[in-house]
Formats: sequence, structure tokens, C-alpha cells
Amino acid sequence: MKTLSATAVTILASVFGSGALAADMPIKAPPPAPVYGWTGFYLGGGFGYGMFNLNTSLSQNGGLRSDNQTWGGRGWFATVTGGYDHQFSDRIVAGVFADADFSDIKGHLGDVYWEQAGGIKQRWAWAVGARLGYLIHPAVLSYVNAGYTQAQFSRVDLFNFGLANDPGLDFFPAQTYGGWFVGSGLEAMLFGGWSVKTEYRLADYGTKTVPIIPSTPTATDRIHPYVQTVRSELVYRFNAGRTAYAAAARAPAAASYNWSGLYVGGGAGYGMFNLDTSLSVNGVLESDNQTFGGKGWFGTVVVGADHQFSDRVVAGAFADWDFSNIRGNLGDTWWEQSGKISQRWAWAAGARIGYLVLPTVLSYVNGGYTRAHFSSVSLLNFGLANDPSGDVFPAQTYSGWFFGGGLETALAPGWFVKTEYRYANYGSRLVPAFVDGSNTVLDIHPVVQTVRSELVYKFNWGQRPIVARN
Repeated sequence: MKTLSATAVTILASVFGSGALAADMPIKAPPPAPVYGWTGFYLGGGFGYGMFNLNTSLSQNGGLRSDNQTWGGRGWFATVTGGYDHQFSDRIVAGVFADADFSDIKGHLGDVYWEQAGGIKQRWAWAVGARLGYLIHPAVLSYVNAGYTQAQFSRVDLFNFGLANDPGLDFFPAQTYGGWFVGSGLEAMLFGGWSVKTEYRLADYGTKTVPIIPSTPTATDRIHPYVQTVRSELVYRFNAGRTAYAAAARAPAAASYNWSGLYVGGGAGYGMFNLDTSLSVNGVLESDNQTFGGKGWFGTVVVGADHQFSDRVVAGAFADWDFSNIRGNLGDTWWEQSGKISQRWAWAAGARIGYLVLPTVLSYVNGGYTRAHFSSVSLLNFGLANDPSGDVFPAQTYSGWFFGGGLETALAPGWFVKTEYRYANYGSRLVPAFVDGSNTVLDIHPVVQTVRSELVYKFNWGQRPIVARN
């Protein structure tokens, strides 16, 4: 999924490639590069991956019983889209669109005061909005978008302590939430009217008060969903193709550039985490299959080296460090406690391989090893800040793997900007609870999804004669 944009731009080689002149033919000035028509209607479909956070606070008979808890989930979805674009110049494209997602993004919802939790799923979502784009090449559009969205989350059948073999009678009914979204992406023409696009999106669905049924006395939970997705789609444009656009520049062929060498950079990003948990006391499983969540910003620094193997292929190695403020909650329904947790830092070392869509634009995928540090958790009874329990889960460092994909573009001599999506899986760790006096351990499995933008300086970047490989 995250690599579809890189696959798409590989196909573009057939569009951008140039033929050789016969040796006995006279040399003539090259014809102007074709320009693609982006005005018109389109339809498309594809798939994606997403993660949600559910912020909750439970009240009973008008009194707050638990507060400031965050549950989580993640999974796949399919999507269909339709829209209309208008090309205002040889660089600017804007339009409107609507799409619908058929989701299998699954996680958990519960409450430490209520001592129950259950599975929840985002079943579907739809969005209407507008986008504004800049053509970094006549066939490649970089864009941002925003608009209105709705999503439906399933009914939640609550289980005592989250154990599937210990069902309760209570449930949260299915709910539909409305809110807004923002996003950005890249769309590339393939052939004929076909194009492919990859897009990151963040949706905020606002807060809804949801009853627990049946409950006596009356209990309600205020639930606020956030959803972060990345999607790739194949699109058909009904009137797209090569056109003699009036403002097309008749510039000479672009020069090749040297991507080999060292680079450093820094930037910022936004991420979400899921924490899958199971709690055992004296070797006995007391609660299982609960997922907590968190979200927030981070700063990042990077260093690396690339080698350009041809006029199209670049590969290299890198390491980066994130200074994080991705915060959420960790707790347990059986333990009837929860508290704040944050990812303090993470580092990664890996490799990337990329395809030069243009001499100054690199589309790439990457992967490697990563570590992340999560803070200690001071547990509160029912998550209420005025009711500390004294129990603590100590800080932990987790190890795992990551993969991702992104786009890097030249700004000025030596200076580049890149934007990247990354998925990290940190494996499981048994974490003891201190102070409680019993042999209590929590099995914690973090999964983190981020998007980042960085300004990069390449020390020896510049023009060089690279022999094209036909």
C-alpha cells in the first residue's frame, strides 16, 4: 500500500523516456514536451491502511466516573472516489471530489471504571472536499485537500475485563460521527486517461455522548474519534491525455543531477500509536485483547548517504532520531486504573531505494530497524487525576522494524524537501506493575504510524553528465 506511488512512477518511465536518433538523420530541435490535460471528471478506486484513536470519558447519573482515556485500533479499507478538476494554468490544478471507504479498521473500546471492554470497528466513512495542486511535472500533481467527513463505528458488546469468555450484558450502540479532514498526496499520469495517486489523510470526528445499554443507573461515555489513513487509488480521467496546452513552456530537456553523497536534515511530523495489552496476575490471565492509543507531534533529525546507480535509480542508507510528544493512555479494565503515557523518542536505521520521476524528484521506499522509548505510567483510579493509586508501570524501550515510502524534491542548489509515511511495529514486552504487592505484569505491543516532512542539505548535489540507459 505505502509503496504504490513508487510503483506508479516506475511505470512513468515509458512516458518520460526519450528515443535515440538514427545516425544518418539530420539533427533537429526537439519538439516541445507534451503537456497533459487535467481538466474534467474522473472515477477511481483502491485501498488503504488506517489507525484510529478514541478519546473517552464516562459519566453516571451526571457524575464523572472516569476521564481522559484513549483507546485505539488499526486495519485496512477499500475506497472508491469521483470528482472534477480544472487546470487553471500549466502549473495549477484545483477541483472537488467525494469518496467512500469500506473499512475493516478494528480495535477496542471500554472503561476502567465500568470494568469492561469490547471490540469496535470503523465500518465505513465518506468524505466530500476540495483540493489544490501544483504540477511538479506536466504528468505529476502534488496536492493538498480538506473537507467534511462522516464515519460509522460498530456496536460494542462489552466483556468483563475484556475476556471473550466472560461476556457481560452491556453494550454501546453503533454510532455515526461527523467532522473534518485534511490531507496531501501525489497523483501521476500513466497512459491514456489512467493515473495513480497516493494520499495521507487525518480526520477529526468530534465528540458524541453514547449511552451504555442497558445500565442502571444511567451511564454514558463521551467518545471522540480521530482517524489517520494512507490510501492508493487507480483513477480514470474521461478527457485526459496529451494536449497542446497554451501556456506550455518550450524548454530544453532537463539536465541530469548527481544524487550520490552525504546529506543531513531535520523537520517535524505527526503520528499515532496503538498499544495492544493483556494483563496477568500470579501467572493467571485476567484481561486480554485491549488496545489503547495516543497521538501527537515530533521533531526529527536525519543523516544518510545515497548512491546514484543510473539516470533513474538511487539507493542508500540512513539513520534518524525523533524527539516525540506522541501521548495517550495505558490502563486495564481488570486493574480499574489508567494513566498517561508518551513516546519520548525513537530512532531508526535503514536503507532506501528510489526512482527518479524527474532528475530533481525522487520517489522511494525504505525499511529497517527501529527502537522507541515510552514513558512510565503513574496509574490513577479510573483515570481520574484527583484519585492516584500509587501503582506504576515503569518506562520501557521497545525494538522492532519499520517500512515506509516518500517523495524528495529539489528546492535550490543543495537543498531538498521530503515527505514520508512510515509504519513501525515494536513487538511485545512484559512490563511489571510496581507498588501493588502482587506479581502483576502487562504484555504491551506498540505499533506506531507517522508522517514526516524534512528539509535536507546534500553536500555534493549538482549537475553531472549521466548516461541515459535505454
